[in-house]
Amino acid sequence: MVLNQINDQFSLGPVDASLACFWYLSSLTLAFDAQVLYRDDQEQSACGVQLSAPSNVLRNNWLRLVPEASVYYRPERVDWVHVLCVSLGD
Repeated sequence: MVLNQINDQFSLGPVDASLACFWYLSSLTLAFDAQVLYRDDQEQSACGVQLSAPSNVLRNNWLRLVPEASVYYRPERVDWVHVLCVSLGD
């Protein structure tokens, strides 16, 4: 099994917006991702775009909330995959 992956992230700049009394949006990040997996003479690939919004909860720098939305295209299956994820931690 061989996995090749390319990931490039771009910061869209600071936002510095308070979205609620507990959620402070600090910036936006756009990422492009492509990966190819070779296994047993089969090739599986996907390429996609991800938008994430790193945030602080209760304006504490040690407590982070990172919502992410991604869209991936898989050419072998000719379909699109949508992924929503929220990470909470420090």
